[in-house]
Parts: sequence; C-alpha cells; structure tokens
Amino acid sequence: MNIHAASPVSLDNRLARLPGYLCRCWSADNVALNTANRLSGGAIQENIALDITVTGGPMAGEHALVLRTDAPSSVSVSLDRLQEFRVLQAAYSIGVIVPEPVLACDDDAVLGQPFVLMRRIDGMAVGRKLVRDSALAGQAGDDLAAALGQQLACLHQLHPAHELAADLGFLGSPPANPMAARIALYRRYLDELLQRRVHTTLAQQIRQRRLQRAADDL
Repeated sequence: MNIHAASPVSLDNRLARLPGYLCRCWSADNVALNTANRLSGGAIQENIALDITVTGGPMAGEHALVLRTDAPSSVSVSLDRLQEFRVLQAAYSIGVIVPEPVLACDDDAVLGQPFVLMRRIDGMAVGRKLVRDSALAGQAGDDLAAALGQQLACLHQLHPAHELAADLGFLGSPPANPMAARIALYRRYLDELLQRRVHTTLAQQIRQRRLQRAADDL
C-alpha cells in the first residue's frame, strides 16, 4: 500500500481499516489503496484524495475518490458529513452537477469518526480565483454565469414537498420571509460577537488588576 500525506502526520494509521471495510461494503475480493493525499482548504471538514483499485464485486475497477470527515473545528450552522451526504444524494438524483455520492459510514471503528466518499472531479471552485481568471472574461464568463443559473434552477426543483426531501428533515422548514430571517441571523451573529469581545475585555481588565495587586504586594 503506497500512501502519501501532504502533512507531517502520516495517513497510514488513519486509513488502515478502510480497505477491509470497503471490501465488505462492496463484496469485493480486494481493495488496494494506491495513494492518499490531504487536500487544501476545508475549515470545517478534512478532505483526502484517494486513488483505489477494487478487485471483484460490483465496484471492480479504478476509482478516484474524495474522503470527507469533520475537521476538529466546526461552525454551528454547518451540516455534519452524513447530513451533507444526504443533501448530495438528493441533488445528484435530480441532475445537479455535483460529485457522485458513493458511500457514507457512521461506524467510528473504521476511521475514528463518520466519513463519506464521493467521486473526485477535477476543476477549480475557489471563488476568489475564479473572479480573477482572465480566461473567464467576455463570453466565457457569460457562459459560466448562465450555467450557474441553470444549476440553481435545477436545484430549486428540490422543494419541501418533493419526494426526495423526505429524508432532509434536518434542514428544517424554510422561513416565510427568507430576507428578514437572514437579517435577523446576521444581527444575532453581531450581537454574539460583541458579547464575546466584552467578556474578553473584562477578563483582560481583571487579569491586569490582579497582576497590579500582586506587584503592589511585593
């Protein structure tokens, strides 16, 4: 097994149980993990590019995949990886251009935490780079904008009454007034940020006073 890691921490131990688990899931004779590389980005999830060879069973062949797990840091409004997988399944089923969802695992014994596998797609999805790409000037940029609009239209087929939405209850019901709800959410974020800054300032002041008292007692 040839595993390459993009960070000082080896992926060998992390992924040691993965081939055996995939063998069982896919009724394969063997699963060879050829390469594994951590991908950059992903503040709330860890992304690992995998190249595997499956021998026997319905998944036999070469596969370029991405393994996603939750990163140590998280955002309260973000979905976990298993929820994300269910959203991806629904979007893929109605024709939205997204990576094909392959497998979801909630067994911590495999990697130590839940994870999902999806097909790996080449391309650029970093917004700050796309808007500066000279190749997208003129008609190419117009075509990209039109394609994005088509994908949004496709995604909007997935309304709450759609049969595929039955498995997406964790998303909650859409607000009656989305704009007002979003403004209220941002105001709450700002209020929480202000409270944290006030608490930090008070803690710093208390610490300074304690240090001053200690200095005066010397």
